[in-house]
Amino acid sequence: MQTIHPEQWFQGEYDLVYRWNGKIRIIDLKASMGNNDRSRLYSEQLRMYSWLWWETHDRKETVDGLEIWYLGPGYRKKINAPDKDELIIISNEMEDMYKILSSVESENDALPNPTPISYFEEGGVLLGVSEDSNERCKICPYVALCPQGGHDASLPDNKTAQVKGRDLLLTPVIDVVTRVDLEGEIFTIPREPKLKDGGVIFEFELRQGLDNVIVKNAWNTAPKEVTRSLRKGARVRVRGGLPSLWRGKTEISIDQYASIELSEGPEPTDIEIIEIHPRVNVVGRVWSVESQKGPLPDGRYSDRWSITMIDHTGVINVVGFKMNVPDTSTGVNRGDIIAIINAEPGEFARRKQVKCIPGTSILRLHQNEDLPGWKP
Repeated sequence: MQTIHPEQWFQGEYDLVYRWNGKIRIIDLKASMGNNDRSRLYSEQLRMYSWLWWETHDRKETVDGLEIWYLGPGYRKKINAPDKDELIIISNEMEDMYKILSSVESENDALPNPTPISYFEEGGVLLGVSEDSNERCKICPYVALCPQGGHDASLPDNKTAQVKGRDLLLTPVIDVVTRVDLEGEIFTIPREPKLKDGGVIFEFELRQGLDNVIVKNAWNTAPKEVTRSLRKGARVRVRGGLPSLWRGKTEISIDQYASIELSEGPEPTDIEIIEIHPRVNVVGRVWSVESQKGPLPDGRYSDRWSITMIDHTGVINVVGFKMNVPDTSTGVNRGDIIAIINAEPGEFARRKQVKCIPGTSILRLHQNEDLPGWKP
């Protein structure tokens, strides 16, 4: 099961947590020999788990021990768990890294700086480091997207896609709108606001002329940046609300990154309710298939389908659950160019995503075999 940071910008999945003796040990299982460069990051992975445990337990519980179990050679590698001072340093570093990643707008904001390859023997024992600082580039799976890779990734920039004889407009990833600002009058309040954990649980109908939209707290959240003066007739402004469609009606969800404030009138950045389009068509080349709907190798059944795809403007995640996943998803492979038609734009951990809904379809425009590969 995923463990998610309280502010929802980091997540991880522990393999084993042992604490029957009152102490906490996190163990990571590796079905490998541990004799390759990946072992370089395993120790940092365990330290991140230690930090995540601390963050998700109100910073009151610290991990006592960390271990990597290499199942190939049957070797247990012990790692020193960070103390509270180190955890604070890790927390600051992770927050800084997240801010940097969230603000990258061009290749110049994150220039490639490859780490030298490390050599290990069985059990993750370090032998040495390569003298060639660019050796990693020879095996890097991201070389097709690297500004110094000298490779054409054939990223799509299609403007339209033909569906049943009609040309549908496609939206570049950079132009997918996930949050909106709007202003209006509270027309009705179906349920009275209530305070919870320092935030507010609420729902009201916002009206602009003859148009209206439901505004409410996002699922399982009690956002704090919400005016306590929600009442019928009050004029308010929503900043950074997440639009969606529920049973044919537009809704605006307010999470911890959005806010509601009292308003004295419209601002230039506000949009009209009629301008909100909680549906989008996007095109991209499939970078990875993270989760496939259907039978799994261990006999379980997955209800989730998730991929990451890239167009010439950016990266976006596509996710679907249960019956909303189109049947054609099973034929989607890494490197294909596909169009997602009639999906719902949104966010997860502040990253853009589109969600499959009833009526979403997938068009395979080009198969990977017909395109240049991801590696030169």
